Amino acid sequence: TLLIRSGQHEHALRFGAQARKHKAVASHHLISLQLIRAHTAAGDGDGAGTLAAELIQKTRDLTSSEYADCCRALHLANRWSGLFYAANRMKSIGTAADGLEASLYLGLAQMGRKRHSNARNLLRTYASSNSPEPYPGAQYEAWTILAKLDRAAHDDFQERESVYAALQLDPNGTGASALWIRLAELQELSPHTSPLIPLTSYAEALCRNPADYALVLQKFEDLGVRAVAEEGRDLELIYQDTVREHRSLPLIPLGAYSLMEIARRHHRADNHLAVISVCRR
Repeated sequence: TLLIRSGQHEHALRFGAQARKHKAVASHHLISLQLIRAHTAAGDGDGAGTLAAELIQKTRDLTSSEYADCCRALHLANRWSGLFYAANRMKSIGTAADGLEASLYLGLAQMGRKRHSNARNLLRTYASSNSPEPYPGAQYEAWTILAKLDRAAHDDFQERESVYAALQLDPNGTGASALWIRLAELQELSPHTSPLIPLTSYAEALCRNPADYALVLQKFEDLGVRAVAEEGRDLELIYQDTVREHRSLPLIPLGAYSLMEIARRHHRADNHLAVISVCRR
């Protein structure tokens, strides 16, 4: 405990491994829990998961918070059957708040077991509750998985909600560029939506250097041409007015595509300071 509290997780793991060679220590579930927490904090999924699986098999006398510790370890280890069991126990003996956290773990377990319909319902129960995160990024993880499940279910409305919720939580999270692209695609599918809205989402995706950068750029430019046409703007005229007034930026507000085109015109005129000014906009 002292080693864990002082942040010396590696030493705690070594000490725990030696101590568990003694039968009395190995059978003491509070010591096992401390070791599970130490392995989890150190990011050792295999060690944490093995200890947690052993513990939930040996005793049913754990509290809901102790089951939560086991759930975190089993999730880290991708031990889906054990996670499903521990989360069910946590839900059956815990409070309503414990039940919401358990729904997250049950959903992750069902996702791991390829039971997608159940996973979708359970994860949405947790994600929609705005419950505290049991570990950093839990809400983001839930919403990103939901986005995939909603897409597989051909539910555009809920998929858009899931993608948007994930990006609101962390616009730069793991896989964020793909989420921005998907949000743009869903916005394009929505009737009566201005092309400026998905255009902004494509711009956000490009800022995060997606793997298919050239394809996304082409979509961005094609949509940008359409947006400019619908707005009835003449970018060449706007650029000429800007140059005549000895400015880098036009006075009227412009979207990402229009600004890119203004920057390109400055670049062709070798006005590099103006390019920098526009790109900083």
